[in-house]
Amino acid sequence: MSIEDVTHGESLTERIQHGSLKEYQKKSKVSEVEQLQTTQTQLLDQQRKTVVEGLLADNRLRLVDIPQVIVNNSEYYRTTFLNQQLSPLLTNGNRLTIEDFLQKVDLVTKNLVNCTNTENLLVNIEALPKQQTFWANNDRESISLIPVFNLLPVKRFFAKTGTSVGNGEGNGYITLQLRNFLKGGENLIFDATIGTRTRTSYLLNLNFPINNNAFLRSENLAFMNSRKIEWASHDQILKGISNKIIKYGIGNINDPKNFHEQFTQEWSFENVWRSVAVLDKAASDAVLLNCGDDFKSSFLYNIKYDDRENKMLAQSGKMWKFQVEYAPSFFRAYQHSNFLKYSFESVFAQPLTNRTFCNFSFRGGMLQNLSSFGYCNIMDKFNIGGPTDVRGFNYNGLGPRAATTSSNKNFGTSMGDRVGGDFYYSTGLSLFTTIPKIAPTSEHNLKFHSFVNAGKLVNLNGENNGGVKDLLKEPSVSIGCGLLYNHPAARFELNFTLPVTAHESDAMRKGIQYGIGLSFL
Repeated sequence: MSIEDVTHGESLTERIQHGSLKEYQKKSKVSEVEQLQTTQTQLLDQQRKTVVEGLLADNRLRLVDIPQVIVNNSEYYRTTFLNQQLSPLLTNGNRLTIEDFLQKVDLVTKNLVNCTNTENLLVNIEALPKQQTFWANNDRESISLIPVFNLLPVKRFFAKTGTSVGNGEGNGYITLQLRNFLKGGENLIFDATIGTRTRTSYLLNLNFPINNNAFLRSENLAFMNSRKIEWASHDQILKGISNKIIKYGIGNINDPKNFHEQFTQEWSFENVWRSVAVLDKAASDAVLLNCGDDFKSSFLYNIKYDDRENKMLAQSGKMWKFQVEYAPSFFRAYQHSNFLKYSFESVFAQPLTNRTFCNFSFRGGMLQNLSSFGYCNIMDKFNIGGPTDVRGFNYNGLGPRAATTSSNKNFGTSMGDRVGGDFYYSTGLSLFTTIPKIAPTSEHNLKFHSFVNAGKLVNLNGENNGGVKDLLKEPSVSIGCGLLYNHPAARFELNFTLPVTAHESDAMRKGIQYGIGLSFL
């Protein structure tokens, strides 16, 4: 008996079952139709793409005339600023081939996006009707194209408030932004933060393109913050200014083949007035030695290469970054800091299957004291350990301690204050997999991962009799596994960690550990 022949003599349960089956069949038919429509749309898009690519390939050497360039919403931008961004199309416009024309349009698009004053951008290309003449050579006849840039400028004023929790710290913050206020990609940003560890933090940031160049920016910072450093029994107060020049890409911007946009370079000049105030009367001698005020003036250079498809959780690509900081003794009456500081960081991501991939990370740094005082300021030293660094250890839980008689565990511990180190390295290998049924594909943000981390932090004290081998051997090692969620704003991890090897001075954390951040080892 078919479903249509069901009689009224059937029980209520049978009717419900038959009704459910009918509904299921209807939904199945609808889903099949939707799937066919989706497939048809994809095939049409692919066909259009193939046709366009074929036309471009056949006509890529055909000459193009650009009678004009149209920019909608141009009133939100300065004329000099727009002319600079459109310059690839405004110069040599009558000598371009179609291939060159499309490359120039792409370059203008990158210029407008990199200036941070455009929220959205749509490009249309309009063709003028041809004027046929009996002597025209159709093989060499040029065509007239008009690029139309439809710009949606960013909102002039932006405000945001909220709270954040991570690495054992809770914060409340407010952010105010005034963007494109001179119609040339300028940004004025004010940040204020109040928290448990960072008691107060204020930052004023003014940045703008240099000479209307989208790939060269000036960033000027004025900041003040006060932090409670519980692991080293003191408070830190910093007040200073920093001036940066940031260059995006290396090579000739007008030659796409010789321009590498994966590179970023920074040149900085920083001046900071720093204060250290002791929290515990029985603090270590190393902390007491750094008490008071100190002025630091330093030059920094930073170069970075990054071609990862996702900066927080890469499935392919690589990143490496090198930074050097030099603090000369310009003001000997106020400045004790005189050092050279090097740091290096790298990440390599490699897909293994369509559902698994791995990341390998390495970080390292060295601080070379050049002053006659025989020590570096505690704020200049390296610290490692924690849920976003070497997992399985407390925040800044690796490295040497300085002896103290304090038994107050809120300020250091009975083992001593953590004063940082002059040399460190840390490395990690992580394997990421999808979660069956819950997050079965690689596109899902939820992942399962297992890891092994290792790191070491030491003080050189101006000597290294054992060489590099002694510095690298006997690291602290941890293993673990857990869940991570890659949110667009931050990456969240909930792990079970197990320290395998550790030094006597290390603060281990066995069991559950969570971390929130943008960069993980």
